[in-house]
Amino acid sequence: MLGTVLKSKPARMITIAMVAGVVSLLVQNAGVRAQYGRRPYPQVYYPVPAPPYDPQPPVWAENLKIYYVFEPYYNSQAIRLTAYPAPDSPLAPLGLAPGDRIINLDGLPLNTPTDVLSHRYLTTVQYLHCHSNFPDTATVDLH
Repeated sequence: MLGTVLKSKPARMITIAMVAGVVSLLVQNAGVRAQYGRRPYPQVYYPVPAPPYDPQPPVWAENLKIYYVFEPYYNSQAIRLTAYPAPDSPLAPLGLAPGDRIINLDGLPLNTPTDVLSHRYLTTVQYLHCHSNFPDTATVDLH
């Protein structure tokens, strides 16, 4: 069957051109492989990924006697406890644990460390336990 198709001169010329093109591609590919090894293209080096995010160090609140970090909470910030409150802390009777969040003090949002340290005397604390995630409120005396 192939012999009958290739009897015409134009068909033979097209077949010869196709075979020559394939052979030249194979020769070029062999040259590239000899230059770059097994791959027919240069080795691509991807950028090294950035190191993992280094979280902020805990901050000490002298008035509450707790270590905390800020974290987003809706449209403001909350402070998340990183350790148990000190034994002489006014928050110790509340049973707060690491991971619990204080949402606000006296109904005011917490956006900076100054917002945390500016409260004295009787203060209303709204907080979330990390297990229940329900808000609770207590009034404490910050000497």
